[in-house]
Amino acid sequence: MTETYAYRLWYEALQRSDRKKWSKKVRTFLAPADKLPFELWWESVREYFEPPEPFTVVPVDNAEDANAWWDDYGEDPSVKLLYVNLNTPSSVLVRDFGRLVRELSRKRAGRPAIDQTLVDFPLARPPNAALIEKMLRCYDLWRENENRTRKERRTLYEIGVIAKVSPGYVVKNVNDRTHDAAAKRELMSITTSRMIKRANTLVQNVEKGLFPVY
Repeated sequence: MTETYAYRLWYEALQRSDRKKWSKKVRTFLAPADKLPFELWWESVREYFEPPEPFTVVPVDNAEDANAWWDDYGEDPSVKLLYVNLNTPSSVLVRDFGRLVRELSRKRAGRPAIDQTLVDFPLARPPNAALIEKMLRCYDLWRENENRTRKERRTLYEIGVIAKVSPGYVVKNVNDRTHDAAAKRELMSITTSRMIKRANTLVQNVEKGLFPVY
């Protein structure tokens, strides 16, 4: 799975959501890019999903930039804003900066994790792409099934077969009425129903800005 594929899945779930149920945060950040193809959508909104680019030392030359940095990082314990007197001999600056870095490192042993508060829409966990794709296939077939007449509607078993939920539960002979075939059909129906329920929960949670939660 590529780095951006997790967000493609987020996008796919969002496309299936009810815009009227979007949270204020989702509407504020994501509504302007709604209905765009994924590539354009991602370019428009990726700053809300990814942490800022890592940096080491960045000079700040004016009060406006200093205030902006403080707004972004003032409460982040992994970042320090420093004033440097450039009239100080470079050897003294190197010495004092080294002392400060060592002191701060002792207070924060180990490599700090990315501060998720810097991400507007963090992933709730690494997504299981194969499972989510299967869930969304079932969800789409279920929604399409609702628009069919009662006579034309597919069973949960049939939806599971089309969505490739579990090849092991497919009964190859449609006329097979044995106990084993009936058990497979029942297991496929139960698994498909579970997939649809999970997908429905997934979609409801992206309306709140949460993914993948199902």
